[in-house]
Amino acid sequence: MATYKQIFGQKIKTLSADPPAAIGEGQIWYNDTSDAFKTATLTAAWSSAPALTTARAGGGSGGTPTAAWLGGGITGWPAPVTTATEEYNGSSWTAGGALTNARVYTGGAGPITAGIVVAGAPPYDPSPSGGQTVVESYNGASWSAETVTPIGLWSNTAFGTAAACTTAGANPDTTNFVFDYDGSSWTTGGTMNAIRAYSASAGTQTAGGVMGGLPGTTNYEQYNGSSWTAGPALNTARYYSGAGGPQTASINFGGIAPGPAAAGENELFDGTSWTEGADLATARSLMGSTSSITTNTAALAFGGSPVGDPSPVHTATEEYTTVATVKTITTS
Repeated sequence: MATYKQIFGQKIKTLSADPPAAIGEGQIWYNDTSDAFKTATLTAAWSSAPALTTARAGGGSGGTPTAAWLGGGITGWPAPVTTATEEYNGSSWTAGGALTNARVYTGGAGPITAGIVVAGAPPYDPSPSGGQTVVESYNGASWSAETVTPIGLWSNTAFGTAAACTTAGANPDTTNFVFDYDGSSWTTGGTMNAIRAYSASAGTQTAGGVMGGLPGTTNYEQYNGSSWTAGPALNTARYYSGAGGPQTASINFGGIAPGPAAAGENELFDGTSWTEGADLATARSLMGSTSSITTNTAALAFGGSPVGDPSPVHTATEEYTTVATVKTITTS
């Protein structure tokens, strides 16, 4: 029979005290003080976090779970589209600089000091002419005008930063809309394999991904800055969802499943496949969303709507965390 070292390439360490719980999932050691073999397991869950100051849905968002931002969106149907920006520091939401142009169904991306909001539209204008070309970047205090998009867009998604951003998808969802931004000009990007609107995205301009979208699809594809490659499908078809993380460790949560009904499902990508994770406590769509830029073990969902428009909007914020717990190995 093979030994532990032959299988894993290392011996089981003997320790007098358990290491920090963050040692990593699956690691095994022998605690000679308690005379027991132990391991670390990961537990992930969504928990309530401080609420937004203003309920809204369909705004642009970005940042990380401890430095997030949300700009624009709609405060209810029918209701004015707002220019308000809110910032989150991990413990509370505070007012940030106001957008120059109010918009909803917009693409947002980037950290709080290099955020970008791309295009968008006023409510109840489902025609292509309803899409805006306005682009604004955020420095953590105020918004500045950027080069406009080649055409008006709305229901688009964006990933990257203010200096290197890609916007993908838009209404009508029968035409490829992919444009790349280098901080000064927009160029036409690669053609997506599946044309869609209201999708979610994650990653950087040269290592990004777009998932889901109308008419309610499980499609996922990755972008390298010039072309798209089909990836493994989501387990649950959805649109209006939230997402974040790097290309190799993305997270996708919430949205609307064909029906329609708000979804709380959460899925995690490990670079090879999507697996089910802990569900949101409050099912929602059109939410603001952020994640860690390096992993899918931490994320934030804020605002949104139970079933899209027309419906109430949320102030609720939820935080996704993953904690390693030390456990004693038994034979039972």
